[in-house]
This record gives sequence, structure tokens and C-alpha cells, in this order.
Amino acid sequence: CQFIGYQARCSVPSDFDSDYAYTLGATSAVLAASGMSGYMAVVSDLSQPVQKWRAGGVPFTAILSVAGASAAGAFRPRPAIFP
Repeated sequence: CQFIGYQARCSVPSDFDSDYAYTLGATSAVLAASGMSGYMAVVSDLSQPVQKWRAGGVPFTAILSVAGASAAGAFRPRPAIFP
């Protein structure tokens, strides 16, 4: 029995996949070179042509919801997608 891995079970990336990954990578490089640690690269307007996409960075703290401190005084931020 020979293991051929995931590569044999997936398709070639679409043009959209390639453009999206390239844009996220380039945005991440600009954020890192600008000293913007703690930021996540984001791309919006994906239904538009690639030239009209908007790329930028969002601070990780913007995607957290912080409830009040518990009785033990522990600070427990949670992702905003898990209320």
C-alpha cells in the first residue's frame, strides 16, 4: 500500500484562489514590514474584479469580545464568533 497524500485528492487552485492567496500574502508582507504586529490581513469586495478588491489589516483585538472579570478575577477574552 502506498500513501499518495492529499495532493492526489485535490484539484488545481482556481484563478480566484490564487489571486486571493497572493493578495493576502502581499497584504501580510506590507503589514509586517510596517511593524503592524497583532494585525490580520483582510480582503473585501471579493465579488468585484481583482483590481477593485480592498486589502487592509484588522487588529486581532477587534475580533474579541471581552466579558467582565469573573469572581476569580481572571481575564478571559473570547473570539466574537463564540458569544
